[in-house]
Amino acid sequence: MHFLGDWSIYFILISLLFSSFSRFLKASFINKNFKILRKIAGLHGLFYAILHFLAYVIFEQDGNVKNTLSEILLRVYLFFGFWALIGLFILGFFSFFFSRYFYLISSLSYLVGLLSSIHYLLGQKIPSITSYIIFMIFLILICVKLLSKNLTNKDIK
Repeated sequence: MHFLGDWSIYFILISLLFSSFSRFLKASFINKNFKILRKIAGLHGLFYAILHFLAYVIFEQDGNVKNTLSEILLRVYLFFGFWALIGLFILGFFSFFFSRYFYLISSLSYLVGLLSSIHYLLGQKIPSITSYIIFMIFLILICVKLLSKNLTNKDIK
């Protein structure tokens, strides 16, 4: 179960790193390949997150959905993880069925990454250095995204 959750976060992180690096590349060929890799990594993150959640429901909660929902409401780290999963569902849905409008909600992926890293950090009894590093990387990526949006908004005015 933890293996699936770890790889879900790694794929989300890879997707956001591809997104960040693609802004710096001006060549359309490389940028196009980064878009494809970003989508593949994001969908892999969704797939592993679904498997992580299903493993939790089946192995930890014995398939009891009512008990699972009550646990999600009682435990903070499960609450963060559940909202990250819902965000991934929304992103995956738009990626498949409304890819033309995906750019409107694509910034949600940064929030999903931050929520999943908080879930990862709080879910450990003894947080590892890896969980802190992943949290800091997501936090830095959000700050860079917000600063770049702020700079482009100043250029417009």
